[in-house]
Amino acid sequence: MPRRSIWKGSFVDAFLFRMKKNRESLLSRKIWSRRSSISPEFVDC
Repeated sequence: MPRRSIWKGSFVDAFLFRMKKNRESLLSRKIWSRRSSISPEFVDC
């Protein structure tokens, strides 16, 4: 599995940010994205 360069930083899909913003309507669904990195604000959402 190829990794991103450290100087580029991590990649988080914009879709995940939108889903986190609308989280109260999706309480029973799990959100995941294979192409994104896990950032601290997504832990325990």
